[in-house]
Amino acid sequence: NNSSRLSSIEAFDLTGSGNNSLSLALAEIADLSGFNWLNSATASALAFTSGTYTLPASSQRHQLLVTGNAGDSLAVSGATWTNAGTVIFNGTFSGSLNGTFNVWNSSAGLGQLLVNTSLTTSGLA
Repeated sequence: NNSSRLSSIEAFDLTGSGNNSLSLALAEIADLSGFNWLNSATASALAFTSGTYTLPASSQRHQLLVTGNAGDSLAVSGATWTNAGTVIFNGTFSGSLNGTFNVWNSSAGLGQLLVNTSLTTSGLA
C-alpha cells in the first residue's frame, strides 16, 4: 500500500555477529522493492550468472535479494512461493556475498526473492 518510508531496496544482508533474522510479508516486499533490477541485460554488470534459472529479458516482479551466512534466517508470509531455480553471484556487494541464490516466485506473480542458500528459511515451499 506504499506506506513504507523505505523504497527501492534491492538487498538485505543479514551477515554480522550472531544469528540474524528477517521477517517479510509479500505486501512489504512489493512496498520496499522495485521491478526488474536483475534481468538478462543487467546480470553481467551485477556479477550474476544463471544457474538453473534463466534470467529473463525483463522481470515484472518486485525483486529482493536476501543474503547472510549460516545461522541467519528469513521468514516469509502472505503468499505461496515456488522455487524457480538458482542464480550464481560472483562479485561483492556490501561485503562478501559470493554464492548460490535460490530464486523464489510468489504465486500472485507479484514478488521474486533471491535467497542465499546459506540461510534457513520458513514460508517458502
